[in-house]
Amino acid sequence: MAEHDIAYFVPWAEIDKQERRLPHWQQGRVAVFVTWRLADALPQEKLAAWNAERALWLAHRPEPWDIATRRCYAEKFGQMIDRWLDAGHGSCLLRDPLARAELVQVLQAFEGTRYRMHAWVAMPNHVHVLFSSVGTESPKRTIGAWKGVSARRIHLRCGGGGRLWQPESWDTLIRSPDHLAACHRYIAENPVRSQLAPDQFTLWVEA
Repeated sequence: MAEHDIAYFVPWAEIDKQERRLPHWQQGRVAVFVTWRLADALPQEKLAAWNAERALWLAHRPEPWDIATRRCYAEKFGQMIDRWLDAGHGSCLLRDPLARAELVQVLQAFEGTRYRMHAWVAMPNHVHVLFSSVGTESPKRTIGAWKGVSARRIHLRCGGGGRLWQPESWDTLIRSPDHLAACHRYIAENPVRSQLAPDQFTLWVEA
């Protein structure tokens, strides 16, 4: 994986901070690791417990956060969600090769012009992508386009309607070459951890 031209998070530089239910940071062309899931991927009782624990944690750690606190948040709450996703809850629509094929086409559509892919995997009920923006394209716009266009195309190809994806995504800025390598490795190993057959996922990693 070529690392020499990848931008990493700079704590003292300007940060575009946005928040809905989850915090979202952007910083120019800094590489991003993002996860989003199908709308039915997590049982409501698990989400309720997650939200309650998160609310208690946040109540004792008001912003602004330093890097260590933000890292703790991502590790504690992000990893909890990842474990539940890997358990294979919900309809797991992306087990269908037709649905995954539509998603893959969308992910690859503007490779090299709007973004550079470092690694991605389409799992049965969620997606992980490690990428960098190209030029002035914002990660928020890119992720929104991936989700919106793929939802329409999957519904047209496979039937169905309504909300396909959970509204928010989980994202983190890449801090260092070691962090990049860890995310790259996490994506590559995700199907193995979930013990998926080769026809149940699609994986791509940068050489």
